Amino acid sequence: AYRRQRQMCIRDSGTPLAVDMDEPRLQISPWVLGALALQLALLVGLCAWAVRAATRPLSTLADAADALGADRPTVPLAEDGPREVVRAAVAFNHMQQRIQAHLQERMQILAAVSHDLQTPITRLRLRADLLDDTTLRDKLHADLAEMQSLVEEGIAYARSSQAVREPPQLSLIHI
Repeated sequence: AYRRQRQMCIRDSGTPLAVDMDEPRLQISPWVLGALALQLALLVGLCAWAVRAATRPLSTLADAADALGADRPTVPLAEDGPREVVRAAVAFNHMQQRIQAHLQERMQILAAVSHDLQTPITRLRLRADLLDDTTLRDKLHADLAEMQSLVEEGIAYARSSQAVREPPQLSLIHI
């Protein structure tokens, strides 16, 4: 595979001189190849570690976002690491606090409204009892019982912070 060239020169004295020239061969020692392979493996390992260290906070943020919900206790993210990760963690923690405060306020409003509706329902029930028309009185009592049930569900929902999973139903209005 190597080309060999022969050149003939004439010396000053007149005698011919033959010079055989081979193409230069690259000879690499086996220990150099081993050292290069070791360096490459070390470089790949360090790059994998660096990528994992850089993406771990993003994975933690994604897990925290998936776990965010009204029925789960909130755990704030650690606010450490690179500046961008700290900013994202601080923003996420503030968002989490705002969501929890909003849900808490909503539950308090729902509980207050549900509780306040019980008084007019009781008054209407008493007034319905005074009606002479039994058909109308029975219809009013049925409507008031349904309203009372809805109010009780609202109070239970506000206390539990969990929605009652009920399939939608068609409601018929009797007049």
